[in-house]
Amino acid sequence: MARHILIVDDNPTTVALEEALLSDAGHYVESAQSMRDAAHLIEQQRFDCLVTDLSMNQPTDGFVLVALFKLVNPNGTAVVNTGSADISANLYDFQRMIDAVLVKPAESGALLNVVEQPPSPTRQSGKKRLSDLLAENKDGILESWFKNVEADAALQRIPMEKRARLDEVAGIINAIISRIAEPAGTQAAVQTAQAVHGAARRLSGYSPTAILIEVMHLQNAINEHIQRNLICVNLGSLWDDILNINRAVESSMLELLHEAM
Repeated sequence: MARHILIVDDNPTTVALEEALLSDAGHYVESAQSMRDAAHLIEQQRFDCLVTDLSMNQPTDGFVLVALFKLVNPNGTAVVNTGSADISANLYDFQRMIDAVLVKPAESGALLNVVEQPPSPTRQSGKKRLSDLLAENKDGILESWFKNVEADAALQRIPMEKRARLDEVAGIINAIISRIAEPAGTQAAVQTAQAVHGAARRLSGYSPTAILIEVMHLQNAINEHIQRNLICVNLGSLWDDILNINRAVESSMLELLHEAM
């Protein structure tokens, strides 16, 4: 069965060879030679298969395209065609989204075999709410947050042990998780966690500005882990969940500032 395939590579020779091979096999093929052009095509059209180079302008361009492609078409086939057989060192673990990896120069039979595999059945019902995802990754979020705090000179001037820094922040993450899972009935839990955190920070010598910086680092750590795991998320509830996260973080900023005054 003919498939709609997008080829992405900054090498025009590679694009021409792959396009000719797949077109001759009866597939409808389009191509792009930059991540920007490819992203535009993915957003505008429905592709059954993506065949992309790994490293173009940036070393992880291919992984970003795979993530976008899988968000638009979770059942599509994502193929990375790279000059390196080792993709395990990428920062965001996007290899979980990839259906196949081919090492250049890919044999024609191998490329045809991969792109002609039937799509996987939809499994959206097995995807996770953001509340579940954050609960599973809470320790990782805390570690990411703490690394950012350690690298922040303004926050490091405030003497505080690691455990003390982490304890109240863990409570805020738990409250945010509850806010996503049950947005109508958890405002009191969020406010309690914020009050405890704000009081502890005030006693430790935090200024209002330092509290804002710390909460911004937490929001960045949460967003980072969401981005790493987008392929696991239930897209049907994603927008509402993100809105609830933003509301909880904004509420935290205001309440913590109030406690610090």
